[in-house]
Amino acid sequence: MKTKSIVVLISLVIIAIGGYYIVNDGQEAKNSQGDILSENLISTPLPVYDKVDAEKFNNGIGKKNTVILDVRTLEEFMDGHIEGARNYDFYETDFEDRLNSLDKNAIYYIYCRSGNRSSQTVTLMKELGFMNVVELQGGIASWVGAGYSLSTECC
Repeated sequence: MKTKSIVVLISLVIIAIGGYYIVNDGQEAKNSQGDILSENLISTPLPVYDKVDAEKFNNGIGKKNTVILDVRTLEEFMDGHIEGARNYDFYETDFEDRLNSLDKNAIYYIYCRSGNRSSQTVTLMKELGFMNVVELQGGIASWVGAGYSLSTECC
């Protein structure tokens, strides 16, 4: 009986001070009135998917835990690619399996020739559970158009 009384008392105190906390898919914690609380009870990072211009892409590719993926064909890659990029040919039959084997928590910078294949790749990566994917808007064409260089060194 004493335990039951304590549980009821604690429940009433919680209701009296503003209700219960709601944490929704890693979003900010809120009380029952919808007020954002200063500290989340659960700290879950939110996924980040972004499409950026060549300058922002260039500024991000050198950061820690960053992987550059060129999703063009090997022939296109050999003609010139962003230095440090890995070639993951969008048209290969094992493309999805290769993506799925990557670290889902790394930061991926994705590009293709014009943006079509990279856009489809970002969609696939979202479905596979990747947390941070940045796409080069306009593809390698925008990179070159902005005056950035390409490498022809392989692997």
